[in-house]
Amino acid sequence: MPLFTPSQISQINKAAEKSKATLNPPTQSKKAASIVTEISEASALVQEYFKDSEAICIKSMEQLHEYIDLAIQCGWVGIDTETTGLDRIHDTIVGWSLYYPGGYEVYIPCKHRVPIFEDLYKDQISYEESRVELQRLVDAKVKMILANADFDIAMIYKDIKVDIIPCVYFDVILAWRCIKEDEKDNALKILWAKYVMKGKVIGKKFSDFFNPKIFPYAKPEVAALYASNDAKITWELFTWQLPYVTIDNPKCKKHHLEDIAKLVWNVEMPMIKVCAMLHRTGFYIDTDTVSALSVSYHERETKEVEKLQKMIQEYINTLDKLTVMNSPFKSGKDFNFSSPVHVKYLLYKMMKIPFPESEGTGKEVLQLVNHPITDQILKARGVNKLINTYVDKLPTTIAKDGRIHGCFKSIGAACITGDSIIPTSHGYRTLEDICEVAGCK
Repeated sequence: MPLFTPSQISQINKAAEKSKATLNPPTQSKKAASIVTEISEASALVQEYFKDSEAICIKSMEQLHEYIDLAIQCGWVGIDTETTGLDRIHDTIVGWSLYYPGGYEVYIPCKHRVPIFEDLYKDQISYEESRVELQRLVDAKVKMILANADFDIAMIYKDIKVDIIPCVYFDVILAWRCIKEDEKDNALKILWAKYVMKGKVIGKKFSDFFNPKIFPYAKPEVAALYASNDAKITWELFTWQLPYVTIDNPKCKKHHLEDIAKLVWNVEMPMIKVCAMLHRTGFYIDTDTVSALSVSYHERETKEVEKLQKMIQEYINTLDKLTVMNSPFKSGKDFNFSSPVHVKYLLYKMMKIPFPESEGTGKEVLQLVNHPITDQILKARGVNKLINTYVDKLPTTIAKDGRIHGCFKSIGAACITGDSIIPTSHGYRTLEDICEVAGCK
């Protein structure tokens, strides 16, 4: 499958010739050639890896309408989106994919563009057209299976203007984090290749084929080979996982997963809607209050840093000249509390603390030293972290509606309890606590 049609190649050649007359022809020409080459190489990789694929690229509303009819009759679909990136506010959907059991996987391209010219490829389905057919799935209450559902819910709602929350039935990544919380790699393709295919194939991720900036310029037919497969393997991973989270299934009983199954169905799957709505609603931030906090915290940081610099200068005054001469900082004012090099020299060369240098310069080490200087470093770092993480950072994330739309992950944190890693994002410290709330006991 050629990357460009003869007419498009002709256009590219004409554009290249015309660019010779511009003020900076070499840069323009090299950039264009680089983009074309990268897309061509990515396309070749996709076509080789998916050479046996039966994927269909939807090119008309008639095709899409007919496929949605079949999906509604089935009552189940795997669904996935392809986007320009992971920023739920600024990135956009390039296309979306569907798979219903027993059918063919399909890709619905929306915003693929011809490289260099930026024109949309022909025979794509617009957001408005996608909205009509997606809404039909929602109205028919078709059960949807997703991987990282929270992201797809947000993107579909923002761009296509359809709320799929009522139809989201299962998230294979969310479920697997409950079933096997210490899995090293929870990527969809990796889990599918490892468990569904039993390691007989290599699970390749998006990054194995595409640079995210390049994917929107792939021809829809090429993109379909990669993208539609996601919807299909999401469904296949779901059917493989289902016995392990079905309480009366022998596989669930054999592996003693009855309590985990209750956690999945009674807590985690309902939490999908909660987390999605938290992101969608967002929270208001008072910019006047933030400005006042910024002034206050920056003044506080200045005081803590000046105090630290004074303490270090006094300590330097007690040292021999050779130690100071070899130091990366020659005075208290030169000391940078954020620099591992500075802090390491202070701890291990100047203060000569009885820890090997491999122990590092982190919070745990400084707390163990328990010295006025290290305590002051922690204070300065603490204020600085508040400023950079919250006080100054949050205002930069305000969306056009004046709100901050954070992402909330119900399984985003874990703690070690005995030999097990237990999710703690719901506020429960032990598996027993979680199971009690989930209705396991």
